[in-house]
Amino acid sequence: MSEAHPRAASDAGEAMMTTGDEHPIQLVRVTCPVCRTVNEYETVRPGAYIEVGTDTDFRPLSRRWTHPGYQAVHPLLYFTATCSTCFFTREMTRAFRDGETTQGCKPEVWREVRRRHLEELANPNSVIRRLSASLWPQSYPYRTAISKLLLAVHCEHLLPTPSHSDLARWYLRIAWLFCDLSPRPGVDWTSPLAQSRRDWTRALAEMAADVERLRARAAGMTRFLQSHPEAVQRNPDDDLRPAQCRQHLYQLDEHLLTLEQTVAALNADPAADAGFVGAPDGALVNEPFGDYPSYTDFLRALKMDSPLVAIHEEDARLRALHHYKLAFDAHGGIAAGNGAMMTAYLIGELARRLAYFDEAERHFALAREAAAAAIADSGADRSRSALARHIADLAERQASRLYDVAAGNE
Repeated sequence: MSEAHPRAASDAGEAMMTTGDEHPIQLVRVTCPVCRTVNEYETVRPGAYIEVGTDTDFRPLSRRWTHPGYQAVHPLLYFTATCSTCFFTREMTRAFRDGETTQGCKPEVWREVRRRHLEELANPNSVIRRLSASLWPQSYPYRTAISKLLLAVHCEHLLPTPSHSDLARWYLRIAWLFCDLSPRPGVDWTSPLAQSRRDWTRALAEMAADVERLRARAAGMTRFLQSHPEAVQRNPDDDLRPAQCRQHLYQLDEHLLTLEQTVAALNADPAADAGFVGAPDGALVNEPFGDYPSYTDFLRALKMDSPLVAIHEEDARLRALHHYKLAFDAHGGIAAGNGAMMTAYLIGELARRLAYFDEAERHFALAREAAAAAIADSGADRSRSALARHIADLAERQASRLYDVAAGNE
């Protein structure tokens, strides 16, 4: 798929200032919570386009913009907002626009996030700096949208407790962008090579998540010890023990960092994805990207320093599945509400696409169960019952396709 970006879209900010409400892109002024820069972000005006058809993972198949000059523009380019000064990136939500990014965070926690972000920004070879240097919205809008989402993922992991639902949603959209940029025909998920590659990639992703959780836990213990040294003192005059514990925690973080880098190296090893049935193709691997032979080569090099980077569509889907499951489990499974119903369905559909058939069947059943409960509780609310019936039908249909895939008929 071509990444041609029409001039009308690249000049969206200027167009908004000269023609007013008729343009689909509007400017929103938001103060960066990290460096306090006041940015003017481009965002899509509500009702600026309609989606025409959706895939079974809710990826829009096409869209129709109200302004014909924007027909080639991908709205996910505006899904996240990146600070022009420090490159801190967040999803363009109402809470972000209203300056509520730090709500719910203790001041000392947010100070630590700010410190870590700015410390990494000072390193010219850091992940933040390298991703920010890959933002070329006029020349490469799809790749820029992917890089911005990866920046959002990276920034989210600066928080002591990253949001799994946010990470899942962002990785899923990265998968959509990979698919839109480089569509491929169906693949044989039942082949031994596909299964072994997929299991290897998933194991590495889970290992990276485990190391990440350990680093976050160690950082939390360090902060706690700084505030409460008495917790480890043998007596009120024992100043040596807290200092020793801080040193041990520092050494632990150094070891965990080395382990994280080792896992990242395994992830970036070409053997990990060479020949993978879902490996990227087309424009992703054939077109030069900056100083790299391709955008895929850029992502693979970046993954050497960050296990959070997804380098192709199936890699992104695996990560989305991982975080959707963590988010689903954290909320107790099929809790009441449309969110749990939709999450259960998406887990099933992602697992189906990745040939984890038992997992897919189990979550499709949970989605149908949640949909039935929602229908029973909806009463006269037709919109809610319509959504629940739609999810129930989708889950039923996709569950029936599991056996076609397993039999090699899809």
